[in-house]
Amino acid sequence: DHVLASWYAADRRSDVLVAVDVSGSMRAPAPGSDLRLIDVVRDGVGQLASLLPNESQLTLWKFGTELDGTNDHAVLLDRTTLDDAGRAAVADAAGQLQPLETGTGLHDTILAAYETARDAARPDVARHIVVFTDGRNEADQVTLNIDQLRERLAAAADPERPVEVTVVAFGGLPEAAALEGAIEPVEGYLDPLNTADQIKAAFIHAAAGGIHE
Repeated sequence: DHVLASWYAADRRSDVLVAVDVSGSMRAPAPGSDLRLIDVVRDGVGQLASLLPNESQLTLWKFGTELDGTNDHAVLLDRTTLDDAGRAAVADAAGQLQPLETGTGLHDTILAAYETARDAARPDVARHIVVFTDGRNEADQVTLNIDQLRERLAAAADPERPVEVTVVAFGGLPEAAALEGAIEPVEGYLDPLNTADQIKAAFIHAAAGGIHE
């Protein structure tokens, strides 16, 4: 299924929301690359936009702590249909991904991304969120704890509007097991990565509809 989805555009049609951690540690070099971690992720966003067919839509967020008022995320690109102009808009928005002196409002961002994707559901179009982080939920003064995240996701789940959830955890997230349990109510997938090539593969997986089996 994964191979076929990578080849056939109709099987890749989906609406994808990508949320990227922009905390200061994203300045670090990505193992296996001469690029910074944020630069590899930026390239991955562009790769995702190129692989998704024109019927798809892409949304891009950055997240830290209180980047937009009390919200830990800020919208760089709202839902955009992928055609030539749309892909150019994705490239422009991805260019705004830069590390900041901020914390990591990971739990709040996962919930917000899930609810946003669910509420934007289009008939017969798959929905997928990809949250990329290289750190734990920290330096966020008002935040969901891990148990609250699990409870809120369980309450937010709608069988009529399912959302595929992938949390990409780079560099050995200390709370990986707990986070994996927190996203279990929505059948979320935790993808632990350690190299630049694995980051590229994660975005290809997203373009293939989040198929991990």
